[in-house]
Amino acid sequence: FYTDWVYITHSGYKDNEFIPRIHRSKNRGEDWEDISSDLPNIAINDVYILPGHADSILFVATDAGVYASMDAGGSWGRLGTNMPYVPSFDLDRNPAHNTLIAGTFARSIMTYPIDSLLPDTPVATNGVVAPNSRLEVYPNPASHTLHIVWNGQPPNKTIDMAVMGTKGKAWRYNQSGTQWDVDVSALPAGIYFIKAQSGSVVQHGRFLKK
Repeated sequence: FYTDWVYITHSGYKDNEFIPRIHRSKNRGEDWEDISSDLPNIAINDVYILPGHADSILFVATDAGVYASMDAGGSWGRLGTNMPYVPSFDLDRNPAHNTLIAGTFARSIMTYPIDSLLPDTPVATNGVVAPNSRLEVYPNPASHTLHIVWNGQPPNKTIDMAVMGTKGKAWRYNQSGTQWDVDVSALPAGIYFIKAQSGSVVQHGRFLKK
């Protein structure tokens, strides 16, 4: 690691701002750069820098799970596919098993095998979701009907889709095809996350319910 590099995470919730904030300084705080990139608009609570990789592999705990960057904050992807969209507050590493440990609210402690992210090791099917694996979601914000479009190669299986609030509650659907209309009128106002899975292929999206 670089001894002059420091990181800070913060949110603007008290000012009704939902933009994620993670900044890095390469000169002990004299100058700062925003490396939030394509993180979703949710608070960032903790950051963990994986030792031995020149500060290129970063993990952040957010109010909707854990995200990872393999390019020093240039882009981010959600870590894993089986972690609920719940607030995560603390990150650490178990060096004996080389696993990332996340302390969550209401879902206890969860772990992830770091070796599956590194070169020359098998990549687990629940690995980091690529930044372009995004569902097309509109209108956003939505108040009644939400249109969802699967991007890329059409899936060859029925799609299991979940719409999840930031408090961990989920609404589940089974879908076929690549475009769907979902009635969200009964959902409380707030930020929601969508996970659509067909076999081992996963795509994510998010929207604001007015």
